[in-house]
Amino acid sequence: MKKLLYTFGFATMLLFCLQQEATAQKNYNTSVGLRIGIGYGITVKHFLSESVSIEGIFSSRYYGAGRGYGRKNYKYGYAGFNLTALIQKHWSIGEVRGLNWFIGGGAHIGGNGYDGTPYAVIGLDGNIGIEYTVPSAPVTFQLDYKPSINFYTYYDFGYDEIALSIRYAF
Repeated sequence: MKKLLYTFGFATMLLFCLQQEATAQKNYNTSVGLRIGIGYGITVKHFLSESVSIEGIFSSRYYGAGRGYGRKNYKYGYAGFNLTALIQKHWSIGEVRGLNWFIGGGAHIGGNGYDGTPYAVIGLDGNIGIEYTVPSAPVTFQLDYKPSINFYTYYDFGYDEIALSIRYAF
């Protein structure tokens, strides 16, 4: 629990305490694409200003039968889905056109099923990553880390959500 609080506290501090002028330039207004990683799905990102974006993610994940998160053995395996909403603050990285880093947070709602028993989940997410928009094509690549905590139905800390998003930008 302490690690989770430190993670969200650090993300919040970076997001809101850095009062310097953001130098990130939005390279597109909206993008839509795929998120590929431990969790996989569809992602939509839209810039609200030059350096602030919102991102929506619909993702799924399957944990095979056997050991899950080191807690117990699952006879049938389990699957889950989440709908996540994030807000992100962007900054440029050096002089490379189209390359930004970002940090943010948000919330999710979804469901999981363990050995045939469905559970609803609601929780919070942190988010940090880098994004590159190809200057000569309407394509953007994003690599990010998105830890999460579920606090409804059961407590769970998801620490392994690293993904690559590939989106069409317009």
